[in-house]
Amino acid sequence: MMVEIRKSVPLTLARRRLINRTVRVARQYVPRLRRGVAIILVGERAMQALNRRSRGLNRPTDVLTYAWAEERRVKSAALGEIYLCPAIIRRQARAFGVKADAEFIRSLAHGLLHAAGYDHQGVREAARMFKVQELIVNQVRLHNLSIVVN
Repeated sequence: MMVEIRKSVPLTLARRRLINRTVRVARQYVPRLRRGVAIILVGERAMQALNRRSRGLNRPTDVLTYAWAEERRVKSAALGEIYLCPAIIRRQARAFGVKADAEFIRSLAHGLLHAAGYDHQGVREAARMFKVQELIVNQVRLHNLSIVVN
């Protein structure tokens, strides 16, 4: 799977590794993710503009996914683009009382699942999506802990 990481905000080597690890784990649970995806890190203003244009909400959000399967006009071998806003993700982590890296993994996993066609509109779809999302988060976090311990 080709993963293209673009950024308009700083990206540390640790964060790049976390992105790659999350994508690798997600591929184990969702084979469709073997196709390419672009992951774009943006600031709050850019995310607010994207959210306003695509969803009509004039506020920044943690993650937005543009799944090309849903966009019939876009012909691409890749599944889509995932926009992440690290500043919003850090703020959410504080509000939820979790570590910023765990919330980053969760937001990325959420975006990856949307790119692969998962949705949470209905109760059944939401249960399925969030179950896989949390499996990914827990697996990546376990891997991170084993790196720290070893």
